[in-house]
Amino acid sequence: MEDLQYFAPVAVVVLKAVLLLALPIVGAKLIWSALKFLAPDGFFAVPLVYTLARLVGVGLGCLLIYLHQDSRNFDLHEIFVADGPWNITIAEFLSVRVNPFAYGPIAFASKLGEARGFPLLIAAILMAVLMFSIGWSWKTWRRKFAGRAVICVVIIVPAMAYLTIYGISLLFWLLFLFNSWTFLLLALALHYFRNRQ
Repeated sequence: MEDLQYFAPVAVVVLKAVLLLALPIVGAKLIWSALKFLAPDGFFAVPLVYTLARLVGVGLGCLLIYLHQDSRNFDLHEIFVADGPWNITIAEFLSVRVNPFAYGPIAFASKLGEARGFPLLIAAILMAVLMFSIGWSWKTWRRKFAGRAVICVVIIVPAMAYLTIYGISLLFWLLFLFNSWTFLLLALALHYFRNRQ
């Protein structure tokens, strides 16, 4: 019976991790299913549209993390301590760390307005690449199809930004929860995805 007492907390932690890993996977599948329905023919084969939109989204997600989250959250000396920034409940993780409303356009504009130098340069580069991707959509497809491609780009950028925020935050929370076991879990996940491909 004592073994079961130790097993229960571990099982709860694993269930939390599985739930939090499943949320972005299900969300991404739903978004990409909608994109396949909406996108014009050949959209996913045009890297200057599809790939650039994804890269802008990842860059935006990293910029949002830089602007919104405390640098202490990513200090390797602080991750594993009991009173560290990642010693939070699943509700706090979802409502504070990865709450999409905390990263909205108004909060982003105010944080970007307070920032100096580097974040403004990155935001300008991301905007230029996004405009290039949208412009290339109009060059590649005609009217209605170009409009559908632009809508897809506009969906991909925030989706990838949020998935980046979620993924990075989840990685650090899992590092806190599982400590050194995280690397074994990552290796198993990589092995699984490599075998699927």
